[in-house]
Amino acid sequence: MNTIIVDYDESARHTLYVMMSDFRRINVIGQFSNAEETLQYVMAERPDLELVILNTQLPKMNGVDLAIRLRELYHDIIIIFEADSDKYAMDAFRMKAAGYMLKPYRKYELDYALESAFLLSKRAKKRIYARTFGHFDLFVDGEPVLFKSAKAKELLALLVDRQGGVVTSEQVIATLWEERPNDEGTQNLASKISRTLKNELDAVSAGNIICLGRGTRNLRVDALDCDLYQFLAGDKQAELKYYGEYMSDYDWGENRIEALNRLIEKK
Repeated sequence: MNTIIVDYDESARHTLYVMMSDFRRINVIGQFSNAEETLQYVMAERPDLELVILNTQLPKMNGVDLAIRLRELYHDIIIIFEADSDKYAMDAFRMKAAGYMLKPYRKYELDYALESAFLLSKRAKKRIYARTFGHFDLFVDGEPVLFKSAKAKELLALLVDRQGGVVTSEQVIATLWEERPNDEGTQNLASKISRTLKNELDAVSAGNIICLGRGTRNLRVDALDCDLYQFLAGDKQAELKYYGEYMSDYDWGENRIEALNRLIEKK
């Protein structure tokens, strides 16, 4: 879970970070001392944020008010509060926070709060499914995603096809715009389409399935189901869905059909 820590006490932030180090499911992407720094980061970077652990006693804007602002930006974000007293305990209860830890807290109390956060995250996550056999489509909670940008949808199809592997701007250009020169204008276009895809996925609460870097992008294969992945894992039901067509909207999809057919012949 992508996590930020917000506490005015630098020593407390470091201690918390160390205490969480054995939780492999936690990925701390930022540490901040106040609400202003936190909101500046979130508004500028728009990270894929899933969990925030924050002190209720922050300068200028308290932790509860900051949590409310973050919930406006991330409806499903999970909150864990640290506190010096039970003053804000009822507010935390109303916000359905995963934890309200009174300082000084023990590691087992943090462990309990994090386990609650994991459970809440699992319940809140939308079921995302990519269909690659035949026409490519993405479904969120059983409903098809209607992409405004055809190129953004094709980029997602390419990321699904690469099965989590990193796709560079050069590879995107060679696949989506093979007729265009790989110049600065086309590279800017590839970056724009990546951002467009992220925005379209964010609009249906599915932005967590892709990761964007500087000139790179890849799919988080653990964040969605896919008929191709099920097929490759030996799922018999997935095999029944394959009729020799794969990503039929895209010419480059034909490159995988031969390999899929060989797998069928071996069975």
